Amino acid sequence: ELLYTAGVDLVLAGHVHSYERTHPVYKGKLDECGPTYITIGDGGNREGAYVPWREPQPTWSAFREAAFGVGKVDVVNATHAEFLWTRHACEGSEDPYHMNFNKTCSTIDDNSVTASVPSDSITLRSHGARVRVATLPLYLVYH
Repeated sequence: ELLYTAGVDLVLAGHVHSYERTHPVYKGKLDECGPTYITIGDGGNREGAYVPWREPQPTWSAFREAAFGVGKVDVVNATHAEFLWTRHACEGSEDPYHMNFNKTCSTIDDNSVTASVPSDSITLRSHGARVRVATLPLYLVYH
């Protein structure tokens, strides 16, 4: 409720060791004025990627993949931002320490329809005077 009322356009969160992007959503339903949520907790961990995904994929889920990658937010101007996620590795076997760094990889047991798609992108347009981004506890790398 708070994020919707504040006019937040993009929410970045971590924890789940996979990548997922929603369509704009509010209270579990598609809503043009709702925030787009991106779970980008796919930096990897010793327990491996989050698989399998719950089926069927909800209508609010735009893209999901059990792989390891990085995301980049470019603020184009006050009302537009671009987000790009790129896969960098997948789990190559049942052993989570066995990584496959081939760009065409897919993680074992990843049942998402986008499991073999190496990147995802979205252009965000503000519903207010400017693009608003919220980050929930998440480690960000600045350079």
